[in-house]
Amino acid sequence: MNARSDDTPRRDMAESLDELAGRMQTMLDLSVRSLETAVQLLAAVEATAIEQVFGYDRQLYELKQNVVRTCVDLLALHAPVARDLRTITADLEIASDLDRIGRYSKDIAEVVRSLPAEERGRLGEVREIRRMSELTVAIVRTATGAYRTGSAEVARRVESDDNEVDRLHEAIFRELVGRIADGSLSASAGASLILVNRYFERIADHAVNIGSHVEYLWTGVRSR
Repeated sequence: MNARSDDTPRRDMAESLDELAGRMQTMLDLSVRSLETAVQLLAAVEATAIEQVFGYDRQLYELKQNVVRTCVDLLALHAPVARDLRTITADLEIASDLDRIGRYSKDIAEVVRSLPAEERGRLGEVREIRRMSELTVAIVRTATGAYRTGSAEVARRVESDDNEVDRLHEAIFRELVGRIADGSLSASAGASLILVNRYFERIADHAVNIGSHVEYLWTGVRSR
């Protein structure tokens, strides 16, 4: 009887950690799906796809709240140490970053929805925006993949990949301002693309954060 009672807290902690891992995997899937769907809207606007992005954002927020509650309960009830403690603290941070990726994806969808129908077709005209979207999706996939595989080496690559995103962000901003000034792009479409460009840059920053947390989770140290 006493032995079984002594095992109960450890079993409860293991079950809670398993639940936490499951929620984190769902958040990883939803954040990537949300971003990819938002990117597709730049080429072809579909009302159902916009609603999908909004739905992903709601799901991510609810999952983040569940993750926070689970992590707080684990810290308060079980006083975890070593790897378990790193898992909990890293998941708290990563859940917030995944939620923000979902929120910025929703912001992109809102930009698309707010444009008049005749302006929506102009969103895909700026070639560098397409390149920016591809890089941003790739960097998020790298960061979430590092979490799934437990690869600190892959996680460290995320920051170097982000340098190209930062370079493109600046170049695209200058191009859009120039095209608005010379009349080759309408002010409304140009301003919308400036926002989208900024959202991609912020999403990449959250991917960098995830990479840093993954590195800490598996090594106990951070390179940045």
